[in-house]
Amino acid sequence: MKKGFLALGLLFLAACQQQAGLAPQGFQGGTYIAVLEPGLPSPARVAEKLAALERDHGLTIPAEDRLEALGAVILRNLSPAKAERLAKDPRVYALSPYQEVRAYGETIPLVRGF
Repeated sequence: MKKGFLALGLLFLAACQQQAGLAPQGFQGGTYIAVLEPGLPSPARVAEKLAALERDHGLTIPAEDRLEALGAVILRNLSPAKAERLAKDPRVYALSPYQEVRAYGETIPLVRGF
């Protein structure tokens, strides 16, 4: 459940960023979140894109990093060159470096009867 909330937060941030927003010098290598289908994704189309990306870029994406229902995938241990190539691939809607996101909530009591 915690992984799901983290993934949703990361996908939201990635979807807000346009693909062209990452300049080539911004790629450091490491872990990225790739959004393949924005909005309400079709898991079948996402699976097709994942298979093509694996084949064309020499990737092996484990099942726990495939987020087909969210239209995204976690890509680990990418070199800067491979991250740059993936960002330019038309099947990748957005590619964002993985960053830990924390959310804090506050409960405000409802005051009645002024």
